[in-house]
Amino acid sequence: MEEGTWRASKHSLPIARADVPLSVRTRVWRYLSLPENTRVYLWQRVISFGMGGPLEDFERELLALLPRLRRFARSLTRDEAEADDLCQVAIERALKRRAQHRPDARLDSWIFTIARNSWLDEVRSRQRRSMHLTSSDDLDDDASVATSMDPVTGMSLHQAMNALPLDQREAVALVWVEGLSYREASDILEIPVGTLTSRLARARQKLIMTLEAL
Repeated sequence: MEEGTWRASKHSLPIARADVPLSVRTRVWRYLSLPENTRVYLWQRVISFGMGGPLEDFERELLALLPRLRRFARSLTRDEAEADDLCQVAIERALKRRAQHRPDARLDSWIFTIARNSWLDEVRSRQRRSMHLTSSDDLDDDASVATSMDPVTGMSLHQAMNALPLDQREAVALVWVEGLSYREASDILEIPVGTLTSRLARARQKLIMTLEAL
């Protein structure tokens, strides 16, 4: 399967390509195969266990971020299977581009950027494939893709966050969930800090209104 090919079926992804080290492939597959409620607790064992051979330092540091990467991917895709797919696409691309990562740069910010760009690439690809079914007026803004939902009633906080527009959702995920600074998050999103602050303010207001209505 070529890089960038997208399949929303769990575990059948580009990470299975032979040019991704077996030591990485087996650990990623093992992590995504774990029950949701045990992933965080068992992940360090998965990394340290000798499945597929030893890891290089870069690979070990990258895989240590997989729980956070998967959480961020879930905030982007709003779908468990697609989040798993996105994680594997991002890991594959990071491995191929490891030479581009500066030792003095944060690895989490770098892999989050790769994941976000990969998702936007997929969104645009799906838009092009569906243009014959969708009016052009519906495709003007990438950040608004897949953001319409039924009116919010009885939502949990997670569901309320999922109801946010993509631009607000990814801002919330990076700053409030992953703990990145405003500067780091704005660099990933390629927007000014002021724009990020505005998105977070709008997201906070919508979340408060949603939760108060419960």
